[in-house]
Amino acid sequence: MSNEYLEERFHDIVRSHRVVLFMKGSVSFPLCGLSSSACFMLKKCNYRFSYFDVLGDPELHAFLRKQHAPSCIPFLYIDGKFVGGYNEICKMFRSGDLLFMDNR
Repeated sequence: MSNEYLEERFHDIVRSHRVVLFMKGSVSFPLCGLSSSACFMLKKCNYRFSYFDVLGDPELHAFLRKQHAPSCIPFLYIDGKFVGGYNEICKMFRSGDLLFMDNR
């Protein structure tokens, strides 16, 4: 797939969901520990969020990894903006900053 197609596909996903977590697996059945932990932290902070399973779309997965290196899946977007990968989500959760993001 072309880079333009992948970029447009990515933007469609991010525009369609206020809060979206790009992860491995689903919220009810995460397929990696980092994705599972990110879901736990978002739920603990009462976020209503959508998810996108990158394992079902290897090209988009590679595109995202290239865009956000060295961060790793999961990737969190809020209002179309990249919030961070797993390490950033963890830091914000531990500091309480994740609680104070606009999580309506």
